[in-house]
Amino acid sequence: MKKLNILCLGCGDLATGLMTELVRLNIPFTSSGLRRSQGHMPGFDQIVNADLLKPAQLLQALSSMAEPDIIVYTATPGDQSYKDVYYQAPLNMLNVIEQLGWQSHWLHVSSTGVFGHTHGEWVHEDTQPCPQSQRSKTLYASEQLIQSYKKSVIIRFGGIYGEGRDYLTRRLASSTNTKPVQRTPAQYSNRIHRRDAVRALAFLVNKIHHNTLQWNLYHGVDAAPVALADVAQYITACRGYPEPSWQDQAQLNQQNKRVGHRRLLQEGFSWLFPTYKCGYDNMLTNKP
Repeated sequence: MKKLNILCLGCGDLATGLMTELVRLNIPFTSSGLRRSQGHMPGFDQIVNADLLKPAQLLQALSSMAEPDIIVYTATPGDQSYKDVYYQAPLNMLNVIEQLGWQSHWLHVSSTGVFGHTHGEWVHEDTQPCPQSQRSKTLYASEQLIQSYKKSVIIRFGGIYGEGRDYLTRRLASSTNTKPVQRTPAQYSNRIHRRDAVRALAFLVNKIHHNTLQWNLYHGVDAAPVALADVAQYITACRGYPEPSWQDQAQLNQQNKRVGHRRLLQEGFSWLFPTYKCGYDNMLTNKP
């Protein structure tokens, strides 16, 4: 089988992590990364400079490229709006694909933030998202746009933690932290370790390449949706941090759901860190 040709839209942590994982798996591939700014990015054979929000520039930049087998969309907002990154940019790229006559597969990174559930319900890949906030509605519109492209696969990641993604640990360690942690009723959090996130992307890329995927929508979360208070208590106990301040708020006006990962599991994916305890143990034992 010929080398896999991958084009990454966005060259951030997930994209570079995916490149590293594909090398580790000995999957033959060539890679191009599209980004606005110039400069070399580790893990990529070629960097293409173009702005996803400028269709003419995008078309010109990609017109001389060989058609990729898989386009991987990992772009995140940064200094751009949610609508620009999750809707307008993919729309522009889909139009360019049509103009170029490409038949590439599209692997799209979305978020479990698409769900509007607020009462700790279980949600699965076949659960209607029912978005409530503007961000959730934008994510849902983005997913519907991507699903209109027949060769697309979407993975919704929960909160990614791990190397370089230790916000909660730093927050709990800070002597100036005054933000309370919700305790009652439970505010559920859904997460995946960064290493498992890039492994899941590589797993899906390989499955797409061999045409063996059963579905076109997956959840990238671990096996243990857990109350945020439990996670905070575990981290503070392991590290000897002061007890956080707690909040008991009768009604939560924000997302609160438990996300399942049935499809990724049924595809045969296995987690290095199936629970938050495994993941944070790894983080905490590797930090001073």
